Order: sequence, then C-alpha cells, then structure tokens
Amino acid sequence: MVLGAILGTQRLRPISAAARSVATLLLEIGIIVFLARLGTQIGPTLMKLGVIGPAIALQEVGHIFGTVIIALPVAVALGLGRVAIGATWSIDRESFLAYAIQRFGVRSPEYRGVFSVWLLGSLFGAVFISLLAGFLGGLSIFDPLALARDLAWAPHR
Repeated sequence: MVLGAILGTQRLRPISAAARSVATLLLEIGIIVFLARLGTQIGPTLMKLGVIGPAIALQEVGHIFGTVIIALPVAVALGLGRVAIGATWSIDRESFLAYAIQRFGVRSPEYRGVFSVWLLGSLFGAVFISLLAGFLGGLSIFDPLALARDLAWAPHR
C-alpha cells in the first residue's frame, strides 16, 4: 500500500479522466473479488467463536462504546459529517468495505470513511498492536493467551 501511494503521486505524467474511471472500476472489482475470497475463509473458523465466548462479546461492546458513543459525536463536532459515519459505524473489516461499496458506492463520503479507517488500521494498527502486545506481555500483567486473542481478532492488526 505504501509503495502504491508513492508511485501513485502522479508527478511526471497525470492520468487522464478516462483512465481514472477505468481504474476506479477495476479497483472496485478487485476489492469485491478479494472480499469474496476472504468470505470463503470465514465459515471454517466460526466454531472458534464458541470457544472464545464472552471475551469476544466484551470486545464488541468496547467497539460500540468506543466508536459510536465516543468517536462519532467528536467527529461530527469536528465537522467530518458523513465521513465520520462511515469511519465509526463498523469495525472496518473487509466485509464492511464490501457493504459500503454496495450501499453507497466508492465515491461516497461513507465509503471514504470506512476505507480510511481500514487503511490506517492495516498500515499503522499492525505495528502499534504488535508493539503494545509485546510491551504488555513483558510486564506479566495479562495472560499471554489474552494478548494472543486480541491480536487474532483485532481488525487488521
């Protein structure tokens, strides 16, 4: 993603509007195929939810409290509008990207919010959560299985 951002700055020769519209369509198709592939991997792992039980339910309560109750009002107060709704209505996993494409389209503010949070979580969240889990694991406060569960279930981290 970082390499694509560097190469996509268009300093030498700008891309035409027709090429951008074709690229948008191809990107949308690529994301949908990617998400379909991920969807086929979900079925076999559903039985793990029964083993985790209350821990995953508590994590989801935290997602709702943190995003909807705290982050959404702050983002709307900062003037982010519909982008804030897209950024906070989900935990921004791939399935939410697919839903936002289908429901709102790739040019909508809601999709930009979902995609922004997904992208930032993918790039920076992985590093942050890895360092945090390593630090907390070294303190011997938490059970290592609890830290591993959070790494396995945290969105894009």
